[in-house]
Amino acid sequence: MSNHREVIDIYIDSSSINVQQKIGILSKSIAAGKTVFSFEYKEAWLQSANTFSIDPSLLLISGEQFSTNLPRIFSDISPDRWGRSLLEKRCS
Repeated sequence: MSNHREVIDIYIDSSSINVQQKIGILSKSIAAGKTVFSFEYKEAWLQSANTFSIDPSLLLISGEQFSTNLPRIFSDISPDRWGRSLLEKRCS
């Protein structure tokens, strides 16, 4: 069984709360034809005086949080179908 995992570091850059730091790690795994997303907050973010949950589905807790759906905060910034089509054409 093959398992493929993609990882993206997530940062916040907010002048309103004067914060620029890595807040977590988003990952996507595919195993047995199923896609699973996970997000894990960095401990430094959880301990920060300015900490807040970046999405209602992502609790302010240690450890990975798993879902079969991409959390809304990330899906809202992802390309739509037209944008994905343009990216695929450009990359081919």
